[in-house]
Amino acid sequence: MKRILIFLCVLMTVTVNAQEKRFKYQGEAVLGYTFGLEEDFHYAKIDIINGVRFSRYLYAGAGIGIARNFSDEETYFPIYLDVKGYFPVANNLDLMAGVDVGTKIDYGYGTSGGLLLQPAFGICTAMRKNFALNIALKYELYSYRMNDPLINSKLKTNQIGISLGFVF
Repeated sequence: MKRILIFLCVLMTVTVNAQEKRFKYQGEAVLGYTFGLEEDFHYAKIDIINGVRFSRYLYAGAGIGIARNFSDEETYFPIYLDVKGYFPVANNLDLMAGVDVGTKIDYGYGTSGGLLLQPAFGICTAMRKNFALNIALKYELYSYRMNDPLINSKLKTNQIGISLGFVF
């Protein structure tokens, strides 16, 4: 009887340890450039994303950044939620797919809110234990309203771009 109780106690500690959650902080600094598909909107972007790496396969976080359009000297501040899935290919190489959902803040043209949607696909290469590089292709859809009565109030921009992320 003693042996059975000891065995059950040992078995219980093994299963309890297996259920332990280990969430890890993950930060990312992203440099990017997007090209307008329909109009001459080309943006250089810098984003900072902070979040939680739930496992080797799933990450969720929130990001804020600055995007500068050099053709008309306009600056936007995107704010979004970021979700990424990682698919291991090799020990230090993962395929990555993710989506950012949020909005952009603009003080120059008087836009109000809007929907920012950015699906991305790329690779993540681990350089060191706590440092990796993300290289991704992104599509950006931004649907918003203008507050000026002389301009069509509902507008959309479609852009495609590339980004380089430094993960720490």
